[in-house]
Amino acid sequence: MPTRVLREGILTSPRVNKLNANEELFYRRLMSVVDDYGRYYAHETLLRAACYPFQLDRVKEDSISKHLAACVDARLIFPYTVNGTAYLQLLDFRQQTRSDSKFPEPDKQLYSECLAIAKQLETGCKSNALVVGVGVVGEDVKSNVGPEARRILAFLNEKAQRRYQANRVNLGFIENRLKDGATPVECRQVIVKKCREWGTDEKMDKYLRPATLFNATKFSQYQGELVAPAEAPRETS
Repeated sequence: MPTRVLREGILTSPRVNKLNANEELFYRRLMSVVDDYGRYYAHETLLRAACYPFQLDRVKEDSISKHLAACVDARLIFPYTVNGTAYLQLLDFRQQTRSDSKFPEPDKQLYSECLAIAKQLETGCKSNALVVGVGVVGEDVKSNVGPEARRILAFLNEKAQRRYQANRVNLGFIENRLKDGATPVECRQVIVKKCREWGTDEKMDKYLRPATLFNATKFSQYQGELVAPAEAPRETS
């Protein structure tokens, strides 16, 4: 493993300080796992084995999922998908590159926009608009996130034949993806696609839930599987 430079600025970073102790520990361990470009697989099983090789009995995959989502929400990690495989890249990694990356490169424009947002958050820049995903969303969209999340949850209940309650936890997953820039159409497309793929599979059917479908890293992968824009599925009255 090559020597890595851990800059002292990490101690005063507003983004890093959004993490709790376990999330920050995961982030620091991940720094030793990624390649010189800050890239690695965004797969919970691989991340768990790579970051906690002697603690597999103590660290569960669900914890990795939560830690990864927290780092994405804090704009410390950029998740991306290439040919159906999920990857991640650390933002502001700034290591000396000694060889070509063995992982594919993320979309340059999306990565640059996400990095610009991360730098804005780091320097404490503020505006009267909400910074989300890879763009800026005005107050009119911000105010509509809650009601739209409820409609999407109702759509999930209808398609998956579930009774998920519109509580803070379930709605929170959906609201965060909307704030990240996902459209309501994309959210419904993902629901429809996964219901078709998993609905008849006893092992996968249980994952038709907000915590899985709208997990930050997993949803990014599911978005990448949408082959083309389509008309939003209609809700029944």
